[in-house]
Amino acid sequence: MGYWVRTEQTIYSGAGLGAWTSLDISSIVGAQRTACVIGFHSAGFNTTGGIREGGDTYDYLNLNFSTAHGTQVLGARSLEWHIGLVSTNDLGVIEWNVPAGATALTITLEGYWIPSHGDALINVSKTLPIVWGSEDISAIVGANRAFFHARYVDYDGSTWPFATRYKGSAQDYLSAAGYSKGVVNGDPNGAGTVEGVVGITDHGGVYELKSNAINQRLHILMNFAEVTNFTWTDQLIFLGSTVSNAWTSLPTGLTGSALAIIECNFTWVDKSPNLSFRRSGDTRTWELPTAGTVRLSSNYCTLAPPNISAVIIVPTGDDGKVEYFDRIATPPNNSIVEMRLLGYIGADTAAADTLLETWTPDITAPDNNALGAARLIWQYRGDQPRIQAFLDAMLTQLQSIEDVSLDVLTGIWPLTAVGDQLDVLGRIVGQLRGDLDDGEYRVFILGRIFVNHMNGTIQEFYDLLEILGVTEQIHSDEAYPAFYRLDATGCNHGKLMGELVLDAAPAGVDLLWIYNDEDEDISFAFSDTPGADEVNADGGFANLLGTIGGLFSGSSA
Repeated sequence: MGYWVRTEQTIYSGAGLGAWTSLDISSIVGAQRTACVIGFHSAGFNTTGGIREGGDTYDYLNLNFSTAHGTQVLGARSLEWHIGLVSTNDLGVIEWNVPAGATALTITLEGYWIPSHGDALINVSKTLPIVWGSEDISAIVGANRAFFHARYVDYDGSTWPFATRYKGSAQDYLSAAGYSKGVVNGDPNGAGTVEGVVGITDHGGVYELKSNAINQRLHILMNFAEVTNFTWTDQLIFLGSTVSNAWTSLPTGLTGSALAIIECNFTWVDKSPNLSFRRSGDTRTWELPTAGTVRLSSNYCTLAPPNISAVIIVPTGDDGKVEYFDRIATPPNNSIVEMRLLGYIGADTAAADTLLETWTPDITAPDNNALGAARLIWQYRGDQPRIQAFLDAMLTQLQSIEDVSLDVLTGIWPLTAVGDQLDVLGRIVGQLRGDLDDGEYRVFILGRIFVNHMNGTIQEFYDLLEILGVTEQIHSDEAYPAFYRLDATGCNHGKLMGELVLDAAPAGVDLLWIYNDEDEDISFAFSDTPGADEVNADGGFANLLGTIGGLFSGSSA
């Protein structure tokens, strides 16, 4: 299946037409089913737009623009960008609908990929539970982690919010007071209305659903699912009591372009964050600068008390980073915000780049004493030395444990471990040190990790050599029925590299590895001067004893 391709290409510019209108983007994505992230911008006119698969007959605007939600409804205010998620039909066509009063629209294809699974029926007239309940779709996606997008059709007009989450999650994306806007929430507005919502399964192909209404019934129809190129991480990327009200860089742990799926968790103390996300380096206005507006964007979430979570999607930049913005935060903000990279759809080079991460978790242990004081109810705050001393006595011990835990986390990271820690990592992944120093050994450990996950494709061999630091010419040849030759110059420890290369060869494939050492002073060469001997004794022909002479070539087979 296909990888994530970031395009940021304009696919429509003009006025709203007031009706569902076909938009053929097959010249970009091909005449095939693709999962598309769509950008939407209205200049000088507050409006709401809808997107849907070509040929779909459901009205995702839900008869009332102000109450429509989900991933296929975009926009609310002028001069701001919003994104949504939709699939093309098998011919590469989507449809869009914006009121005719909007005169300056821009619709973009921010990126796309070819999903591993297409249309499928999940459930007919599913009665949603009012507590989190399971929905098994392993018959469609297999017993796998899957990122999927589905249409939820209101069966009987119950018009209540609902949400999905991955099975095993402890977070609540749907509180009794309402819900947080993001890609896993919906709120249909009458019988027959529909909204597009994202779901994530556990490793067994099961996800969970919850409604705010007793006996709410929905038809659930899958648009697409991604198994092959969805990578589950559930990795902490931000933890703090203050979020920024200016665009701020946020490392994700990725090193290349991808579609990131980010979970935002919130513990309320004194403010509720309203978070927007965009790729690093983007200069478009994605934030919502004024209050009181319905936010209809898949890269935006509102987190409301008491304790609630949301999920957004956002493309990363080429550096793997995103940027975030809190619309209403006014530091200091004692409410605790946690952001986690749940997973991502990677670009073609994401597999190699991710294994070659130079990123270390950019977190520090929070000041637990300060956070504990901030969470006291108001009558215990202020000049209360005994209460403060009691709190400090407990939280100081917690602080020590958390500091040590973070030291362990960063100390065993391949790019920060040293000495015996590297030896332990090497034994775990199957790469012994030999005579390598820490810096060299670290590179070969990363290479071994990559080999352990390779499928033996030609591109993966090139990615492996890049990880190992080969920067010169690489050449490859294939021969029928199952022979492969890989030549490389600029190698450091070429023989040891050959062990990794040969270990990565698929079963039944004969692979020949030919290399030239990185040290040009000992590489065999003829004289540059006709009729003269090579003046470098270490680089010319050898004597009988082999004490001089250059290395012509090394090979492993």
